[in-house]
Amino acid sequence: MKKEKYVDNMKETSLIISASKIDSVKIKDITKKSVRIYDGGYIGIAGGIGEVSTEELEKKAKENIKNKIPYEYEISKDKCISIDKTSEGMNDKELLSEGEELLSRLCKENEDFIFSHKITMMERSTSLSNDENLNLSYKDKSICTELIFKEKSSSSIFDGFIGYEGRKYNREQYLNMASRILKAYKNEVSLPLEGKYKVGVYMDSCEELFLQIFSKDLNGRTFKKGGSIFSEKTGKKLFNENFTLMQTKNPKDVCLQPYFDMEGTVTEDYSYNLIENGVLLSPYTDKKTSKLYNLKNTAAASGNYDEVPTLGVPTLKVKPSNKTLKELFNGEEGILVYIASGGDYTSSGKFGTPVQLAFLFDGEHIIGRLPELQISSDVYKMFNEDFLGVCSDSLFGLEGGKVMVMNMDVKNMK
Repeated sequence: MKKEKYVDNMKETSLIISASKIDSVKIKDITKKSVRIYDGGYIGIAGGIGEVSTEELEKKAKENIKNKIPYEYEISKDKCISIDKTSEGMNDKELLSEGEELLSRLCKENEDFIFSHKITMMERSTSLSNDENLNLSYKDKSICTELIFKEKSSSSIFDGFIGYEGRKYNREQYLNMASRILKAYKNEVSLPLEGKYKVGVYMDSCEELFLQIFSKDLNGRTFKKGGSIFSEKTGKKLFNENFTLMQTKNPKDVCLQPYFDMEGTVTEDYSYNLIENGVLLSPYTDKKTSKLYNLKNTAAASGNYDEVPTLGVPTLKVKPSNKTLKELFNGEEGILVYIASGGDYTSSGKFGTPVQLAFLFDGEHIIGRLPELQISSDVYKMFNEDFLGVCSDSLFGLEGGKVMVMNMDVKNMK
């Protein structure tokens, strides 16, 4: 019989904003615990929220072994790692005064707009340990500004957002980002022609939409059962030489996500390349999928704290190139996709999406707001001959701010 303990604490302090003023402050502090017992090829789990004793959870987990839930995989062991990223950035006591100052400056410098939604400080502490010498812990803290803007003369419920999530919040950089977006928003422009354009995809808001085909079709089970567009293509060069897609838990790439998965698997550099220099290497997997199909375990086990870990969708990132955004656009006018939703891929890989907010852009200057657009392509074009790269710098100088550039078909929706 082997015992494993999981503890996850999340603290949130949120400034709720309405009509450009802080309306209220909400605080959450939630601790989730679970104990897993492994015995005879079975797993028993018990979990609780708040002040619950480990001894009581262990007792219940032992009782739950009787349910005979199979778990026939070796538990993680002999690994002790502790990572703490909480020293970076402000503390929650400074959040209220910072929020008040930020809103004051935003309103003063952008008098034609109203701001709402929230600013949140989050701090997370997660650990997983067992009696096989596994002791993993992760602490992180970030600030997330989710400000919706509405032009005072607009009849819409909202017109856009100014978002940031990271550990190194900087007020002046954020205000500069807001100024660039709002100035461009007020300057209505049009596309001279429909056709193929350089399209820069703002990954902070559009990453999930554009990478959803990989999230779905690189699932190890779907991949090996033949239900993926990429099935039977392992080892083949399907994409551009400069296209590398990685599953990542590295703190350099993500905030508030432990570097280990729910089974305690840790990969080298806390990431794993699924596609490298255009070559398909592997789907993403957990222990079960890895064993069942003789695949490398990529550490994609997920699940709630009190459930048996199962294969989840990991965070996927495209590796940045060595070119800046200016270099990728090379002086050409193109399109910056800032807000896009409602798009999808077909089963054959064709892609299309409406773009609710796009700007005319030349790699440096956000020139003006374009009318609503429709963009389209194909997965084997977008990430192959039409793929230009992800910029090495940040669009707004803040953390994140990556832009993926490719050639796509563009047309006006109106």
